Amino acid sequence: MKRAGFTIVELLIVIVVIAILAAISIVAYNGIQERAVVSTLKSDIANAAKQMELANAETGGYPTTFPSAVRTSSGNTLSLSQTTTGFCVNGESSQSTPAHWRYESTSGGLQEELCSGPVIAGSETGKNPNLLTTPTFASGWHLNMQNHSGRSLTTRAGTANDPYPTRPVLVWANNGTGTTTWAVLQTSGVNHAGIINGRTYERSFWIRKTGPYTSNAPLFGIMTGGGTNQSFWYGNYTTVTTNWQQMSGAIGATANSDSSKVLYLPIDTSMFTTSGWTLEFQGFELRER
Repeated sequence: MKRAGFTIVELLIVIVVIAILAAISIVAYNGIQERAVVSTLKSDIANAAKQMELANAETGGYPTTFPSAVRTSSGNTLSLSQTTTGFCVNGESSQSTPAHWRYESTSGGLQEELCSGPVIAGSETGKNPNLLTTPTFASGWHLNMQNHSGRSLTTRAGTANDPYPTRPVLVWANNGTGTTTWAVLQTSGVNHAGIINGRTYERSFWIRKTGPYTSNAPLFGIMTGGGTNQSFWYGNYTTVTTNWQQMSGAIGATANSDSSKVLYLPIDTSMFTTSGWTLEFQGFELRER
């Protein structure tokens, strides 16, 4: 007498059905998680906007830091951006599903993506502040080069394909072929008081290339304009691609910072004999861990 059992085909059908159901469950869970992250972020931003309006009613002007009643949920960061009128609240989530929203008091309330203006130094709440005070390139960025011929540093408006669509992109263009002994992107916009010997910092930015740039780029250091007196050194080289990539890494400060030190990001000098390329940057951050 034969014993009943499953055939191999039947087992395969069961396995496929289970795999399909599992995939559907994962997609549904991810969608629910993403909606929960956005909902929590919107709630934090809306509360912050309400507190800003209350402060304005009490004092006759909007503050440049959040009122004490403003709170942030775990994983969320709020900040204020400079505006000509009213105020603009940035909201960012650092969860596994990132989200970026803003509240503009003069143009329609809650909207996706961040405010276009520079973040007001000291206005961040929810995590350690960004110690780079000009991350939107409003001022203070320049090229430190031996040979500037055919080289330029400009900005362009952000687009939907950029990490921060509402913020400018910094563009380093090379249209010359002359050699140069050094080539460094720098800004003096550093909150030096926040860099303390022995503490650990997370540094990050977004970068991509266009044209025949075939080399790499490092994480930035905090050094003097001549590349000495380090608070921490540049390093962790990564090949630059045509797609946006975020470079990030932690490092310990070896000295307290001072006003003579700048963000210091060198670029491979051998690439400057090849013309017709650009490097694009967004989202520079330096935060204590």
